[in-house]
Amino acid sequence: MLRRARMLPHLYSQMLVAQAAGGQMSQISSFVMIGLMFAVVYFLLIRPANKQRREHAELLTALKKDDEIVTSGGMWGKIIALDDKVATIEIADKVKVKMLRDRISGRWPSAAPAADKASKAEKLEKTDSKTAEAAR
Repeated sequence: MLRRARMLPHLYSQMLVAQAAGGQMSQISSFVMIGLMFAVVYFLLIRPANKQRREHAELLTALKKDDEIVTSGGMWGKIIALDDKVATIEIADKVKVKMLRDRISGRWPSAAPAADKASKAEKLEKTDSKTAEAAR
């Protein structure tokens, strides 16, 4: 037992010498790990949040009168009037609600397919015209 007690300080001093020799390398690896952690946080949290924020801002600028929308509270209705910050929404016959424009979370799905069909038809026409020109 006494022999083990004498060896512990010797082992400890050897560990300190090894750390001093490899200290430079451990600092570099620490910086690399911190950089990798920042990259993971950026690509998993920050970048998707910025993309979602940008898409929501584009949605809010594209809103117009008679669009059917859904609010962040879950109410849905038709836009009657739009100001810079306030939207007036009709949620039932002769029931109008004013709310902040940024509380609109999206378009109501019943209005989206009609717009998608029109855009798909336009894309199809463009592709048909390109293939016809290529065939000439």
